[in-house]
Amino acid sequence: MTGQEGLRGWADREVCQLRYGVDFYVPESVDFAGDKGAEYANSLLVVSVKKKSSGREAGLVKGDRIVGLGDPPRSDRTTFAELLDDTARAGKDGVIVQVKSAKEQDKTIKLTDTHNTGLKAFGVNLARRMLDYVPREQTDAGKTRAVIFIMIFVTILTIIRCLARYYQQYIAETVVQVGLNRLREDAFAHVLNMPIAHFAKERPSDSVSRLIRDTGAMATA
Repeated sequence: MTGQEGLRGWADREVCQLRYGVDFYVPESVDFAGDKGAEYANSLLVVSVKKKSSGREAGLVKGDRIVGLGDPPRSDRTTFAELLDDTARAGKDGVIVQVKSAKEQDKTIKLTDTHNTGLKAFGVNLARRMLDYVPREQTDAGKTRAVIFIMIFVTILTIIRCLARYYQQYIAETVVQVGLNRLREDAFAHVLNMPIAHFAKERPSDSVSRLIRDTGAMATA
């Protein structure tokens, strides 16, 4: 959050990792000052691609650089932060990227999120939508808003967790007590129909223990 990429950049990279299985390099300040400063500032360097991922199926490999989005490439979104943001926030139809390879000729490919389905896809899409609320600016005010955003997010998660834990324990205890009461009612009804000779042989405390203590042990199960 306090580095070159900021909270928004980190979130964008994580979403790209989840959606496409691709991890990008975050340039440091020294990278912009070198001979290849413009290259780092205006492209996304691929540092890893998962074997079974949308990025690998599309043809991305380690060392490739994404230099533009769209066909033809857009001219108003060219910095590495903008490219990363648009790649992370692409819709279900995916995004067309212009790739510059160090080994092969330049190519145009399409990145789509094809490996995330069901609940995982819902989580990824939710994270993608939440990026709109994450501040992008790397100013003191932007970092302050980022801290506030994290505090609010963690507070909401904590409230949801506490409510879920409360209802979990409430429902579990309700099931236990209702089941235990019904078990004791059935056992007591059975005792009423038992022959008197049984109670002449057994001590009354044994019968009471079976009704109370033994059934109570079932509550643990």
